[in-house]
Amino acid sequence: MNIHIIIPQQPIVKKNTSKTAFTQKSKNGTLTMRTKPIHYYTQAYKDWAMNAVKACSDYKNLHTNICFPIDIKMNLKCWFFMGTQGIVDGSALYEGVQDVLCGKAGINFPPQVYQIIADDNTRYIGSHDGSRFIYSPTNPHTELWLTPYKANYCDECEYKGIKIIE
Repeated sequence: MNIHIIIPQQPIVKKNTSKTAFTQKSKNGTLTMRTKPIHYYTQAYKDWAMNAVKACSDYKNLHTNICFPIDIKMNLKCWFFMGTQGIVDGSALYEGVQDVLCGKAGINFPPQVYQIIADDNTRYIGSHDGSRFIYSPTNPHTELWLTPYKANYCDECEYKGIKIIE
C-alpha cells in the first residue's frame, strides 16, 4: 500500500501560528479578562489546514479500497516545496502534517472525513526517510508519501548490539 497526497499552498508551521487570547469584549464593548485563556490558530494556518483536509478527504474518496484510518507502522516521506529560502523549523512542519493525517488538524471539521492514520505516534509513524525541503518560488506545496515501514538493519548495528524496534 503506497499513499501519495499533494497539499497545495506554502507549508505552514502549526506551532508558530497559535495565538492565545486573555481578554474578551463585554456586552458594552469594554475589554475584560477571560476566566480561562483560549488558544486559536491564525488564518494562514487555517487556510493551509483546510487545503490539507480537502486533499486527504479527496484521497480517501478516490481510494475506497483502503481501510482508513491505517493502523500499521508506516514511513512518512514529506517533500516540502517552500516558496521562500528562509530558515524553517522542520520538526514543526512534520507536526502539522502528522496532525492533519491523524485527524487533529485544529479546525472545525469532523476527523472521520479526512483521517488517514490512526495516530501520529511512533507506533504508526516509524520514520521520515526520504523527506526533503526544496525551494520552489513558483509552486510551493507539500507532497506526502506513506509507505509500509521497513526497519533498516545493518551489520554495524548488529555488531554494536543495537536493536531496531519494529
